[in-house]
Parts: sequence; structure tokens; C-alpha cells
Amino acid sequence: MQTLPPTRLPPPPGTPSPSFLLSSARVIFCTVSAVGSQPLTRISPHVPCVVVDEAAQLPEAEAAVILARFPSLRQWVLVGDPRQLPATVLSRTAQEGGYGRSAFERLLACGWEPVGACATRWCTCTVWRVARVGL
Repeated sequence: MQTLPPTRLPPPPGTPSPSFLLSSARVIFCTVSAVGSQPLTRISPHVPCVVVDEAAQLPEAEAAVILARFPSLRQWVLVGDPRQLPATVLSRTAQEGGYGRSAFERLLACGWEPVGACATRWCTCTVWRVARVGL
């Protein structure tokens, strides 16, 4: 059996490129795995608001990296279910040093309260809104 290579159709004429769309975005919606990716932050470092899904998996150390990559970020909305997957920290040294917790756990430890929550049959989502002040 012969396997065909994946085919990618060209966009319709007049369709803006993804880099143009990202460079003109005011809000970016993405998953935790995409928010700190080099292509996303290289194209759109000016964006003032990022909404991150699956954020309960976000290690707190990576949260600092993301904040550094988006210098214009003023609001960061974190959405996720803290009872699903935990923060992924592969380094045993980092875990032993106290860097194995999620950004959600850090926010709770600092006294922050979620701004909302929703529950479905499949999961419970917690919503945090983090604003940068004085930057």
C-alpha cells in the first residue's frame, strides 16, 4: 500500500497570512503548549491579552518565561482544571528544589482567588485573570 504525502491546500486568494494575523492581534487564544512557543512570541510580542487553555499544566517557572516573551502583556487569562493533569516538570532536581508546582498552585499559595469556574460532566474549569501592574 502506498502512502501519499500530506496535502496542504493554498489559502484562498486575498487571505491574510498567519504571521500578518498574529502581528495584528489584540488577543491570542491558545493552549499552554503553544503560548510560549518561539513562532508565536516572535511574531506577536506586542499583544496585550493572552487567554491560555489547559493552564493547570503550566509550571510556574515557565510562566515567568512567557511573561518575559510578551513584554506588552497586560492581561493573562488562565483556564484549566487543576484536578486533571498536573504541571509537567521532568527534572528531578527542579522538583526537589520546589519548582514542580503549577502556576495555579502558586497563585493559590499567594492568596489569589479564581475569577470564575465552570463544571461539566467531563471536567471542572477554573479561570484566573492575572493583570500586570506598574510595568
